[in-house]
Amino acid sequence: MVGFLKIAITPFLFLFHFVLLTPLFPLFWLNPHRYRKFCAFYMMVITRVALWIWGVKPNYVGHDIDENQNFLMVGNHLSYLDVVLYASKYPCLFVTSVEVRDSFGLGHICKLAGCVFVERRSRKGLGSEVSEITEALKNGLNVIVFPEATSTNGESVLRFKRPLFQAAINSGKPVLPIVLNYKYINNQPVRLSNRDQICWYGDMDFIPHFWNFLNLSSVEADVKTLPPITDTEILDITDLSVKAHDLVESEFQPFTA
Repeated sequence: MVGFLKIAITPFLFLFHFVLLTPLFPLFWLNPHRYRKFCAFYMMVITRVALWIWGVKPNYVGHDIDENQNFLMVGNHLSYLDVVLYASKYPCLFVTSVEVRDSFGLGHICKLAGCVFVERRSRKGLGSEVSEITEALKNGLNVIVFPEATSTNGESVLRFKRPLFQAAINSGKPVLPIVLNYKYINNQPVRLSNRDQICWYGDMDFIPHFWNFLNLSSVEADVKTLPPITDTEILDITDLSVKAHDLVESEFQPFTA
């Protein structure tokens, strides 16, 4: 779909999101887990529509998982587009930062989608944040965490932060590593020279970057599911985070010149 059509149609996607979820949002305070389950399936549908409109082709590869099982999902993080790609594959709840929550536009979208917000810069509320993720896992939700704690430029996978892995241990749920590799932009391989058309990191402003993204003709990405880590009950958060990081890093393809 050409750029001007994407730009014309995309506001209606966001409008639909607000119109559907805003009157339902009070239900979050009555039954947050039921509201989040609804949002997880709703997001899987609307993100598939969004990817089609934006000309993004996801290739879902890797390990087949039991759809009756739920996981703490962890993956590398390169862009806001990661969220759309992951959500289009799995019904899931996202964990993101309070900085995203407080950002204009994007923060409200995340609130309506039932995201869990964590304070990356302080450990003050860590206990309650881990408890909230633990309860979501116990209630059958997939929860996705980006343990690098920031989006990156695609040159490497940063060391995974440990604390939120405690939720997998506390809930007895497996950890599911997922690797995202962006392959092509406008039918050209993604390299260091064009990565910033997709990667959103550092102090990049969201709106100008998203505007430029909408003017791309096509994007292709691999979303690879790795075998789950099932022995969470016998690992501590250090071992678990290192094991998950090493699995993701082994399948990540850094951008080259």
